[in-house]
Order: sequence, then C-alpha cells, then structure tokens
Amino acid sequence: KYQNINKYNKLQLQNIITHNKRKDNRHPLEFRKSLINFNELNSDSFDLIGSAAIRRGWSTTIATITNTFIESNYQTKQGQLEFNVSISPLVPLDNDEALDLTSRLEMLLTNVIIKSNSFNLSQLFGNDESIYLNISITILSLDGNIDDCVILAALAVLKNSEVFDVSDSNYTKRKLTIDRSLIPITAGLSNGLILIDMTSEEEKLVDYIVTIVVDECDDICYFNQIVINSNAYQMSTEIETIISQLINQSKQLRKELQW
Repeated sequence: KYQNINKYNKLQLQNIITHNKRKDNRHPLEFRKSLINFNELNSDSFDLIGSAAIRRGWSTTIATITNTFIESNYQTKQGQLEFNVSISPLVPLDNDEALDLTSRLEMLLTNVIIKSNSFNLSQLFGNDESIYLNISITILSLDGNIDDCVILAALAVLKNSEVFDVSDSNYTKRKLTIDRSLIPITAGLSNGLILIDMTSEEEKLVDYIVTIVVDECDDICYFNQIVINSNAYQMSTEIETIISQLINQSKQLRKELQW
C-alpha cells in the first residue's frame, strides 16, 4: 500500500513538473485567492472588540479578539496578549491530531507576533490599568496551509480592532498597531520543485515544508522547517533557493492583501 501511495505521489509531482501546472490549474508559485472579511461577528458585548475571517482555498479560519482590564504591572509596564486556537468538530481530525495542531499553532502565533517584536505590548499599558487581549481563532475548514491562514487571521483582527485608551481618563478608543507589516508564506520542496500555498493533498507530495514570515523590509522575522520525508537528502542551497523565492512572492501577496 505504501509503495502504491509513493508511486502516486511521484506521478503527481512529475505531472506538475512536466506541465508547470497543478490540479487546480495554478502554477507552482501561485497563491490561492485570499478572502478577508472584517467584523464577521456582530455583538453588543463590551469585551468583543473585533473579528475577522480568512479563507484561502477551502481552508477557513475566523478570529475574534476580546479585551478585559487588569491590574497594571508597573515592573514591565505592558499588557498581555494570548492566543487560543480551536478546531470545528466538522474538521475530520481525531483528538490527538487536533490537540497537537492547536498547541503548535498557538506557539506559532506567539513566536510570530510577540517574540518577533511585531506587536508592542506597552501599547496596552496605561496610567493605572492594563489591558489583557485574547485572540481566539477557530479553524472552520482545513485544506492545507493552515499556518498562513491562522497567522493572517490573527494579524487581520489586530489591525482592525480598537481598544479603550487606558492612559486617557475619558477612555477614548484607539487603533491597535502592528510595528512590522508581516506576510506569512508557506511552501513545499521536493527534488527542486517549489510549491507555494499547498493543498492538503499537495502537502503529502513534498519532502520539506518551509514557513517564513517577512516584514515590509523583506527581513525574515520567523522561519520554520518541517521534514516530511526523512530519507530525502537536503542541501543548504535548496533552502536558500526556496527562501529567496518566497521573499520575492511575498511582494505579490502584500499587494493583493494591501498590507
């Protein structure tokens, strides 16, 4: 059975190489169309300050952001930002798979948005109060490249949300700011072939999956590599090539998203 699957995968890859076209008629370096809807959820709740939905192909995520006031931390002079990822029961994953995926994505968001210094937590600090923000992201459907969808959803809801200015006694609202304009791009690599924005089926064809997040200056603020085929031989020049290609393609995606 494994040999039959392996032969099928090789045939699929060869078809892409020969025709420079994938099953959905995209060329290897082409993104699926990204659809972004803001304020998808309407609520009179004081805590809910924004929402955004991202659809990339058949992968769909929706993000909500809530805020609560907390006691000021005068030592660090900053607020708090946390991420919670959940998966709709309609997505066909067992409990262990879902737990592994949500844990990995929550760590991914923390690394991309907070640890890369893209979001300044001091903007959530006021004279005598701080703000605790919680971003909840639900995966509604899954067809590959969920990392990019989750990152885009978190960035979109942060960019489109307002919080009460805790440094202002009148509690006027102000926009949250992202210090770096981030674009996530994930691609697969196999025998010199680069596939950007893969479907779930395509993710099974490649030897490696690489995710980078770049800012407006083309600086990489996050890099991750997942090995799919441990028997594949990896050359450092291949990784350099894929990173260079992804940085070039990020300009196209930035233009499409108008970020």
